[in-house]
Amino acid sequence: MSPMEVHTGLWWHNALPALSRWQLTLTDNQAFAFMAVVAIFVGFTQTRFWIILQHALDRWAGPQLQLPGSERPIKKLSQAQAIARLLRSSRHSVTTDMHYVPPSCGIAAISNIVGFLALGALLPWGLGASVETPIVQSSTNATQCQAGWTNPQSRFRGAQLAQSLYSQCWAEKANSYYQCSNTVAGSRPKVVVNANVSCPFPGDICQAAPSPISLEHDLSASDLGVNTKADYRIKHKLTCAPLKTDDFIANSSDHGPFFFIGDPNWRKPDPSISLETSNGPNRHSTAYSGPKVTTGSGFRVKTLLIPDQRPGRQHVHVNNNSSHSPLQLQLHPSLRLRIAQVFVVTLRAGGTKYMSPLRDPLFASHDVTPRRGFNLSVPDFELTAVGCAEQYTVCNGHPYNDCEAWHMPNRLQSSPWLQSLQQKLVETRQQATADDIFPVLNRFRETGSVDAYFAAMGGEPKLLATPLQWGSNGYLTTRLSANQWIKELSAWFETSLLCARIELLDVAKRTLPRTSWGWQRHDPRYRHDVCNRLLLPSEDHTNIAFTPLLIALSTLAFVSLISYDPVRNAAGNVVAVSQRLLAYMRLAVRSAARLRHRGSLRSWVDHFQALRSWGGGKTPASAQRHSTSPLEFDPVRPIVSGSNVGRTT
Repeated sequence: MSPMEVHTGLWWHNALPALSRWQLTLTDNQAFAFMAVVAIFVGFTQTRFWIILQHALDRWAGPQLQLPGSERPIKKLSQAQAIARLLRSSRHSVTTDMHYVPPSCGIAAISNIVGFLALGALLPWGLGASVETPIVQSSTNATQCQAGWTNPQSRFRGAQLAQSLYSQCWAEKANSYYQCSNTVAGSRPKVVVNANVSCPFPGDICQAAPSPISLEHDLSASDLGVNTKADYRIKHKLTCAPLKTDDFIANSSDHGPFFFIGDPNWRKPDPSISLETSNGPNRHSTAYSGPKVTTGSGFRVKTLLIPDQRPGRQHVHVNNNSSHSPLQLQLHPSLRLRIAQVFVVTLRAGGTKYMSPLRDPLFASHDVTPRRGFNLSVPDFELTAVGCAEQYTVCNGHPYNDCEAWHMPNRLQSSPWLQSLQQKLVETRQQATADDIFPVLNRFRETGSVDAYFAAMGGEPKLLATPLQWGSNGYLTTRLSANQWIKELSAWFETSLLCARIELLDVAKRTLPRTSWGWQRHDPRYRHDVCNRLLLPSEDHTNIAFTPLLIALSTLAFVSLISYDPVRNAAGNVVAVSQRLLAYMRLAVRSAARLRHRGSLRSWVDHFQALRSWGGGKTPASAQRHSTSPLEFDPVRPIVSGSNVGRTT
């Protein structure tokens, strides 16, 4: 990414903590020069802070008895002299100096030098100039942004790039983070794996063991690579279960057995896969089908998708021979769900040999065959299958309790909850927020799903979490671990997120279909709106947290200013006046409280006198004298007591 495509200067990063959201982006050369100036300023502040320490040491550690008119030795002492005096005193050498300098001066000088050296080294690091690749924001110039993207324009190439990034950066034996931080794989959201969930499908097609699992992503806009102030999150869930293949096996007079997931009412329901065997042991055959497979020397993954359910795809029709009317392809009744996108992942091991037996719904092998002094396991089945249901939901506002119901990806745009949210934003004059949210949601629903990733790969993704090795006999051997199918599903799940990031980067220059959120995506307004808030890693730039930088520079400037005598004297005068005003305010508050207290006593005395007058009694003269005392009514007159006559309180 060239420097002209990155926004340099101040910008707001919504995903960071509040203190670090204002970011100052500079090129590396600019950042080096800027940090050099900051380092010089830190060094200057260090010399001025020593003057402040001199005054403090002279007051608290200097000699108490001083000849009139003599100079204060500490105030004329440099840091080097203070350290030298400390070293001489530590060696117990005899000194001929006429003025005594306490050892605390040398200790203070060393602490001052070491402290500011550490500050000069740690300040650039703490402000953001660390070894990690910074995340920058794209430029607001849509023309430059459109011409500068180097990402592939086809979804197939984007999916291939996503697979490569996962293998190189996120796989178990991938490269280190710092080698991948300059790509869209820089940040990796956590995948939550939930085990022992219920079967997501209506029919009795899930295996008893292992139990289904679900994978969940809780994504913010920054996780997708977009900087936005809109407060919302996208939750992406994939629920998968190992399938019983019996109900999906049929025989054709032309092609033999085949595996299908379409409507069984069709003569040959599509999509389907032709098989060599009946995929036993099952109700069609009692023999294990894996050892009988004669074709294929390695794994082949095939995903079966119903085209009319994929977002952004046209409905696929077939001709009914009886009525000649076009009908849409339908899923098998046991797989149909209204609230989820359904697809089936199949694995054909072919002639693969395993290093050890394994109980796994995808990689099942138990039949042991001796091979040249050691045993190899062959697959149990010709084909294994896992069915998956993919869903989304969107949550708005912190703590994100306002969420819509789970639904399939292609229903995201027509969701009543989202339509209500858009109407609410428009009514409250937050059209900019609506324009900020919905284009991102619309793009993610088309490109951020596992189903869309499989479709971009033509239904044949590669294994990303399975270690493979070619054996000496020409067959593919592999050593797998427990729950290998979960690792593979997690890899595909995370790769779909990388696909979404790549597609969002590519959106600035592509001409795409019309969207319902206000204008066409190839319209310059839309391109500008998307282009100026994309988050990208860049090794050619440096981010500096502007608010902490401002606090640090202000503190250093204050320390430098307070070291000058006129400023320090003026500050001392301000402090003295403030102390006097505070004392007067305290005295006024105490006097007002005392008057309120005495006023309450006077009201009780008057009430008591009224009661006695009503009862025929008379108030004693002492009480009358007390009630007419001027102390009750003259707040200016001093309050006198027996031992403090003449003093005011």
